Amino acid sequence: MKLRIPAWLRLAIICVAVGGMLGVVNSITKGPIAQRALEAANASRYACFPGADAFEEIALPEGSTVDGCYTAMQNGSQIGYVTQVTVTGFGGPVEIHVGMDLEGTITGISVGGAKFSETPGLGAKSKEPAFTDQFAGLTIPTQVGNNVDAITGATITSGAVCSGVNKAGYFVRDLINPPAEDNRPEDLQFGGVLPGATTKEQQTAPEGIDELYTSDAGVVVYVTGKGRNGPMQVQVGIGHSGQVAGVYIDPAKHSETEGLGDMVEESYFWGQFIGQSGSFTIGDNVDAVSGATISSQTVVDCVNKALEAAQPYLDPSKATQIAAMGETDGPAPALKADGKRLTQVVKTGSGVTVMTAQDWAETYPEIYASYLANSENTEVHDYTKDYPMIGVVYEGMAFSKFYGSARGHTYTVEDVTSTGRPHALANCFSCKTPDFTAMVNEMGDAAYRLAFEDVLAQVNESISCYNCHANTGDELVITHTYLADALGEELKDVDAATLSCAQCHVEYYFHPTTKATSLPYTSLATMDPDAILDYYNHTQVNGEVFADYVNPRTGVRQIKVQHPEFETYMGAGSVHKDTFTCADCHMGEATAADGTTYTSHTWISPLENQALLDNTCAQCHTDLAGQVAAIQEEAERRTYAIGYTLEGLTEKLAKAVESGKYTEEELNAIRALARDAQFYWDFVFVENSEGAHNSALTTRCLNQAEELLNQAMKLFKAEEG
Repeated sequence: MKLRIPAWLRLAIICVAVGGMLGVVNSITKGPIAQRALEAANASRYACFPGADAFEEIALPEGSTVDGCYTAMQNGSQIGYVTQVTVTGFGGPVEIHVGMDLEGTITGISVGGAKFSETPGLGAKSKEPAFTDQFAGLTIPTQVGNNVDAITGATITSGAVCSGVNKAGYFVRDLINPPAEDNRPEDLQFGGVLPGATTKEQQTAPEGIDELYTSDAGVVVYVTGKGRNGPMQVQVGIGHSGQVAGVYIDPAKHSETEGLGDMVEESYFWGQFIGQSGSFTIGDNVDAVSGATISSQTVVDCVNKALEAAQPYLDPSKATQIAAMGETDGPAPALKADGKRLTQVVKTGSGVTVMTAQDWAETYPEIYASYLANSENTEVHDYTKDYPMIGVVYEGMAFSKFYGSARGHTYTVEDVTSTGRPHALANCFSCKTPDFTAMVNEMGDAAYRLAFEDVLAQVNESISCYNCHANTGDELVITHTYLADALGEELKDVDAATLSCAQCHVEYYFHPTTKATSLPYTSLATMDPDAILDYYNHTQVNGEVFADYVNPRTGVRQIKVQHPEFETYMGAGSVHKDTFTCADCHMGEATAADGTTYTSHTWISPLENQALLDNTCAQCHTDLAGQVAAIQEEAERRTYAIGYTLEGLTEKLAKAVESGKYTEEELNAIRALARDAQFYWDFVFVENSEGAHNSALTTRCLNQAEELLNQAMKLFKAEEG
């Protein structure tokens, strides 16, 4: 008789056996795993402090804000520190090692960690030297857009790294120069926010204020606001001069995200308030902590409330000037360099409230009125009727059925919502509203992936002042940062009055992964149509060449060019690019009732500006209108002719595919020529000047389109005609 073992006992035996084996395996691997972790950590330390030959661990105080800290040694002498911190990036925890010498200068950083999961090709680039090498030689605070360039498409990760570096830096700073002990009695410290106070008297706090105290040095106000993760209490000292004397964000009274929101506790942030009398606005006189706009805004709101609550208790007769801790970097002045007006680039990572055109009406009444005059253009051309061939040429995308002309800046939101074309993502708002532009500048690429309808509910303004001025009034500011990313250092080589228009009047595409609006070039030289086509033809998406859409009958992976006015005007052959800006020709000078002049914001053709024609154009052109008409007539004639040839090629190729008489290799040869031919034709077709901006480039593109079409036609078999 066989011994029957109960099922529960068999299971218990198996569990014991497996557990034993796992224990053995763990005991075998535990040592090597720990050794590898130690070696990785040591490698990070040496990478951060190349001059060190040994590291000695420092015992951290209870409640330390860092993960670990080591003295960096050389020949037995201390030469600095390496500190490890963990912050939250876009995809999760990011471990950062920061080396700093005894003078407070960063010697290097390394980024990574076992749980590092930033997006490949975007946030993951934070580990690469091209990003990390920027920090060597800097002192804290580090800040994206100030002394650190963000990774394109990864603003959140870039800001998180800066926050981590700052956290490590402030920890080391206090090791090098321990803060002086405040020996005043506890009841007179006021959280350290009102230096010089020797008296303290509690007053009845007004509604919305936690506590309010008066003193011989001023007023201290305790305010609680709603942070990202819950309540935040802010203590604000206000001198009798009305200036902020101190700000303290109590770490025990908030739960903001470590490495991001909690960085509002650091002096590089709250120091912006000291010596200033407010009111304060992020993006105007306060820079938010990178990646922590909500926490930053909460502090700003609390400081503004404290200033308001303190006013009745201030005594100007006791006022003394409070020195600022340091001026924050505001917009750089518009300077002249080689005759060009320099531009600025908006600071990202900071949320702002967009000032509408109406908000500026009182300050700039004539300009506002000229802006509203754009609404007089109500005419819409149906391009599907004006150019019948595009029903076939654009087959496979909505433009083949719905393609109306734009009515101008004041209609952008209305026009984009009534095109008949579906809009899944918010990236379709890129050049339609400053509300979305500001959203991108705050959130980074994540904004592009928001649902179109969700963002539409937050849109209040068509293209207006913020897009070109960023709430500054009359300064020219690049708010569409993809343009600055594309041109890099060469941004300074183009006049700001041209760059303002170039923010939207460009050829662009949506990045296949991030869905961000992106430009297909990296310099002025690569803005040429040949280089742009090469860029697209060498960009792979899921193993295939990039395409905006695929023709369903021919299989051609098509490129849909947008509106390359900037690329055309700045391209080879342009006779005016170094002499005039877009604004010179399309935004004429006007005279107000009081005799002062201003720049008209009614965007018109220069042919409609008689003063411009008489006073400027006439110096070189006896009949500019006639010359332009001749250029446009020839460009339009060829555009129609080549468009119909493209239509014929498409139909011919569709029949060839259906016939089954061609190999894929033979078809692909025709498809490649058809793709390139349509690109060159489209580059001219969608450029709004019809050849007037650069007739030489227009002719070149049409010639190339024609030549490629001829080559494609020769590849069809005889029986196909």
